[in-house]
Amino acid sequence: MTAQILDGKATAAEIKSDLTARVAALKEKGVTPGLGTILVGDDPGSQKYVAGKHRDCAQVGIASIQRELPGTATQEEIEAVVRELNEDPACTGYIVQLPLPKGIDENRILELMDPEKDADGLHPMNLGRLVLNEPAPLPCTPNGIITLLRRHGVEIKGAEVVVVGRGVTIGRPMPLLLTRRSENATVTQCHTGTRDLSAHLKRADIVVAAAGSAHLIRPEDVKPGAAVLDVGVSRSAEGKIVGDVHPGVAEVARLGRAQSRRRRPDDPGAAARQRGRGGGAQCRLSGRRRTPPRPPRRRSPGRTSPSATRSARPTPRASRAGPPAGSRCSPGTPRAPRAAAARPPATPPRPPGSGPSWPCCSPWAWVCC
Repeated sequence: MTAQILDGKATAAEIKSDLTARVAALKEKGVTPGLGTILVGDDPGSQKYVAGKHRDCAQVGIASIQRELPGTATQEEIEAVVRELNEDPACTGYIVQLPLPKGIDENRILELMDPEKDADGLHPMNLGRLVLNEPAPLPCTPNGIITLLRRHGVEIKGAEVVVVGRGVTIGRPMPLLLTRRSENATVTQCHTGTRDLSAHLKRADIVVAAAGSAHLIRPEDVKPGAAVLDVGVSRSAEGKIVGDVHPGVAEVARLGRAQSRRRRPDDPGAAARQRGRGGGAQCRLSGRRRTPPRPPRRRSPGRTSPSATRSARPTPRASRAGPPAGSRCSPGTPRAPRAAAARPPATPPRPPGSGPSWPCCSPWAWVCC
């Protein structure tokens, strides 16, 4: 995969141009789309996100319906606004900006929404349809990430993708979208509690950072040539709004592309790593090393190791314990030689309570018994 910078602004401009024509066509038919937002509190990331939605609506001709409540709003007050947008015919879709203030039951708010107007695809019914791969409103930000990757020609099929974050808006639905058959990616979901985040990131072809932790993804964590998408928003110690990805990640990716194509001649382990896994595995019996292309030596099914043969060798008749007296395998019972072509007669079933039936089919019978 080639290192590249995904220009989200250019992609957004192309999508807005297409949406402007589609909205105009709907208005000619008497339909005016209207997007509503419910913002509770003064979270900086949420404020910036909602402001961008209304700015985009003005650019493409969609009606904008904005509802803002203070951080002290109660559960009942928020639910009243949700019911209002459910019943408003001018609102064809709306979002409840998350997270909500502490003490508010977010799941109860989301369940109260009209599933047909759920623009974020976070209603339990719509999320369930996503799991079942049924048509439903898709989570907008994860769907936008896939659109961005496709428009820039980033190969998703078979790619190793690491999603950093477990929030309901991006972290949870993002793997569901990426593992659909239309995308067919292999997804590893990490978060701020992952034990060795750097090890996962270094294997990823695509990284989606959505943890809301400033500069969580460092330059030394990114695989050369990987596509990195930063959708996390937080505020730094200086009060600036920053993302999850350190600005130096893009520069490292550009430098790492050339380094990944050539190895240093003074690196003694480069040739071994080039062959794969440190130059081959070591045989536990002979101590010799084998290169990976050479298949491992396997013992045939009929052969046994020398140690197994020694342990299974029958001991002298005087030192080994035989089966119970009177049984067909008793040591005192002489065994008649058997013709090569003759088959041994079938052993008649023993009556119940007459003791165990000892097999007499091989010279190892006593050892097995």
